[in-house]
Amino acid sequence: MIVKITGCILIIGACSYMGFFLGKQYNARFEQIRKLRSSLKMLETEISYSMNPLPEALLKVGSRIPGPVGTLYKYTAELLEKNVGLPMDQVWKAGLYKLSEESSLKKEELDVLDDFGLGLGGSDKEEQLKNFHLIQEHLRIIELNAESDRNKYERMYKTLGVLTGAALALVLI
Repeated sequence: MIVKITGCILIIGACSYMGFFLGKQYNARFEQIRKLRSSLKMLETEISYSMNPLPEALLKVGSRIPGPVGTLYKYTAELLEKNVGLPMDQVWKAGLYKLSEESSLKKEELDVLDDFGLGLGGSDKEEQLKNFHLIQEHLRIIELNAESDRNKYERMYKTLGVLTGAALALVLI
């Protein structure tokens, strides 16, 4: 009897953990998109108003933003400083690859960021500012969708995990 009770507790715990883990991914995605928007605003300020060179601007922004989003900027800045001979869009792609490994972002966000990287550092100030405003608008729309997804699915996965564990435990009893 003790073995069954212990097994039921473990099953409920494991299923609940999975539900909370999956639900947390929706919240993490929303927060990372929000950090991306604020970090891009910082980068725009560093480039257009502070007139910092791109590697320095990327490093400053990366040091202010925690987590995977900060890693994107720091890693990209490191590659630029090492002067590996790659064009800026390829260096940005490498940073995005690193970001995709560490974040909860979906292909949609990564594609928007990839498009942004095509014009980064390769045009005049006016074009750069247009590019920054365009990506801000894209990310704002994506952020609204991510918030909607978070509100729908986060609670659902948490509840589903607990209920699935309870149902499996009842079947075993």
